[in-house]
Amino acid sequence: MTSLFFYQISDKQKRWNWYWKLALAIIVLVVIIYSFIDNFSGFNVSGFRNFSRNFIRLFTPDTARDYFLGSYLLQTIFYVVSGSILGFVIALWFSYLTAFKIQPLYIALPTRLFTIFLRSFPVLVFAFLFNNLFNKQLTATLTITWFSWLWSTKYITAFFENSALKQFFNQSSRYIHKFKAFWNTVVISQAERLWLFLLYSLEANFRWTTVLSIAGITGIGELIATPLGGTVQLNLVLIPMLTLIGFLLFLEASVFLLTKFVLQKQSQAGDYFLQAKTLQKRKWKKVMIYILALVLAAFTLANLVQLDYTVKAPGFVADFFKQFFQTKTAFLISEDANINPLLMLLKLTTQAISLITLVFVLALLFGFLASKLFSTITSISLKLLLLVIRVIPSVLLFRLFDPIIFRPETTIIFVLAIHSAASYGQLITINFDNANEGVINNMQNHGFSRFYILWNYLIPTTKPQLLNTLSDSFDNAIRDLVVFGIFGSSIIGGRINNFFERAQYSELGTITLPLMVYLMVFEVILMAVRLNKLKVWQRHLW
Repeated sequence: MTSLFFYQISDKQKRWNWYWKLALAIIVLVVIIYSFIDNFSGFNVSGFRNFSRNFIRLFTPDTARDYFLGSYLLQTIFYVVSGSILGFVIALWFSYLTAFKIQPLYIALPTRLFTIFLRSFPVLVFAFLFNNLFNKQLTATLTITWFSWLWSTKYITAFFENSALKQFFNQSSRYIHKFKAFWNTVVISQAERLWLFLLYSLEANFRWTTVLSIAGITGIGELIATPLGGTVQLNLVLIPMLTLIGFLLFLEASVFLLTKFVLQKQSQAGDYFLQAKTLQKRKWKKVMIYILALVLAAFTLANLVQLDYTVKAPGFVADFFKQFFQTKTAFLISEDANINPLLMLLKLTTQAISLITLVFVLALLFGFLASKLFSTITSISLKLLLLVIRVIPSVLLFRLFDPIIFRPETTIIFVLAIHSAASYGQLITINFDNANEGVINNMQNHGFSRFYILWNYLIPTTKPQLLNTLSDSFDNAIRDLVVFGIFGSSIIGGRINNFFERAQYSELGTITLPLMVYLMVFEVILMAVRLNKLKVWQRHLW
């Protein structure tokens, strides 16, 4: 049986036989081609006139209108900073509990499954739920906190499991509290990387405000999303959009400077005078980190103090979940793809496959062109272009390009592909630039082309990171398509919005629960793959 599937290359290594690789490649290719055929439509030639008209209207803003930009921007800063900090703090604790290398399996596994269950809820559900319970500012704070907590837990847990934990195990036997050893050996020693993660998640949450505004979340994103809603008023979008883009560019520049000069670790200097200079720099960096921490804490506390914690409808949550779990079986046996949630999931899967295929190809291309293999001008120019793409609201891009494409789901796939590829391309560039420069220079000296180096060295070297990018992008694609279902990108997303607006919570649960199971199964499969990699099952279950 072994020889049928694998061939031996060493005592401990096996590889798939070539014909199984070929069969798998053909199956994947057929699925991708079918997904593209199922989800892509042609261009609407007559729509180009509407596109040009919308473009002109966008750049003819209503300057007489009072947008209250300062008030909305400050409101957004308060709840995004507060929610991001609270979510990050909770995520640190949960990451400690869910890390299989740190906790025994009977603690880590149930806690991990609990977070997977909560993460399976579409963000729209809890955004709508909080909206029915609290005022706008508290709803926005709770939504960002919820989102940051669950997603930060996933990434910080992976970070902890990939860290060197020898000191933690040595010290944990000497401390009464295991968490104290964890804090002193893992958190403190990796503080710079955790700070970087917090800053990048903070920046991502600011970008997310325009998407969350679709679900009624307040802030400057509301000034962009509302005119792009039912009755499109593009002349009201440019001024708040430029304000948000300007702030995001300022934030990106701040994160870059903090990363470069404050949070980046310095190499140990051997010379006495260089050591003294390095020590002085470390003191200066500590002061800067303390100032940053105080600023973030001040915004968080100021937001928490001014919030109105009044609950509008105390019995709403119990009533909501009681109806939510009363599923309608008639939906599940219907042959109508607009009613049956299982058929909706099948459609959503083909959309996600189309999306991640585009994302992966574009991100690989962007990451390659922005890497050190190309000239500094090419690299910097593309990085700036990707930065601009990332900060332009995807809702606006959808409204601009929708008239020239027949089907809205095709437009959304293109828009999300460009947006996601701009973000993942940045990560791929970092991975490519961290590859061994000596090997790359040697290959270039032997006359190998850039594409040859990409295909034969960079991709094989960074394969684990690329596979992580691919798995994360599929999960994110499903969730993004659900959120943008309000604009017709997915049937299931549109139904979630409609059923919530009509207070049909039983119907909402009927189509949401299969989606949740789908997402949980996907995450559990990924978890099992990573567990096998960590060889947790071979460890003693203490």
